[in-house]
Amino acid sequence: MWVLDYLDDLDADFRVFYRFPSDPSGPGVADEYFGNLTSPRFFLLAERTFAYQGAMAARAMAEKDKQERPTRQKHAASARAPSTGKQHISLEQLMLLDPSLIQYERG
Repeated sequence: MWVLDYLDDLDADFRVFYRFPSDPSGPGVADEYFGNLTSPRFFLLAERTFAYQGAMAARAMAEKDKQERPTRQKHAASARAPSTGKQHISLEQLMLLDPSLIQYERG
């Protein structure tokens, strides 16, 4: 997710969380007005907006949900798949279930 793709949301978060610009009716980051913010400072503040419950946090959650959706659907489909009746069991589990099934070689 590129923060510059969401300048309107960044602008809203900057106005709420950082009170930037100082004049609420003045131009903000959506208008490409960065005042005396340096590039490193701007990106540092922009990255921090994800930590607050604002527009950028909502965007990040939506992006995360969109990326995880195919994985969740895949897992749900495999959970619904018919069982083959086969179980994978470890040797330790088998010994606990029925020790007589294990044949030991005698020397």
